[in-house]
Amino acid sequence: MSDVLFVEPSSKIQRLQNIKSKKPHLGAPSPLIYISTYLLDAGHDVDIIDLRVDTEGCLGDYLKRERPLLAGISIMPVNALPRAIELSRLIKKHSPNTKVVWGGSFPSLHQKLCMDIPELDYIVSGYGEETMTELVTEMKARGGSFDPAKVNGLVYRRDGEIEAGSPRKPVDLDYKPIGAWRLVEKYALLFGTKGISGD
Repeated sequence: MSDVLFVEPSSKIQRLQNIKSKKPHLGAPSPLIYISTYLLDAGHDVDIIDLRVDTEGCLGDYLKRERPLLAGISIMPVNALPRAIELSRLIKKHSPNTKVVWGGSFPSLHQKLCMDIPELDYIVSGYGEETMTELVTEMKARGGSFDPAKVNGLVYRRDGEIEAGSPRKPVDLDYKPIGAWRLVEKYALLFGTKGISGD
């Protein structure tokens, strides 16, 4: 079983690019790459599946094989919400015990709307690097006795009510990790002309 799977969703525009070009140039999923560095530094196993390139079949196979503890999806614009719901349902279908967490600007600003989606377990509100790391660390250490209220920046349900931990302080800007680029090496040729550096 792996610890964390990050999923980069596809969009209609990106699907059209894939139809028009066999080698579309994509932006690297930088937020997932940098958050992964914090998780790796804490000793957690992390994988990234980019559905702008890979298929849902690939995601389903991974979920059935690895049964990750947590699956994270980053959501920025409002039009990404339907896709995130589809992916969350797919994750629960193939790996029911995997917890689904959303991050990004949209769920941070619209917590109640998002938490009304039954397949969603948590929202990382605001800065995600330390919140995700602490969430995974606590889940691994405490299992069923894990208390989400102890993780700052986390939104969760308790007895049917939506609750949130204390806001997370901004990350230390002096800590500038290179980024876990090795997690996306198989996609590197599609990320334009920027080089991929090791971590």
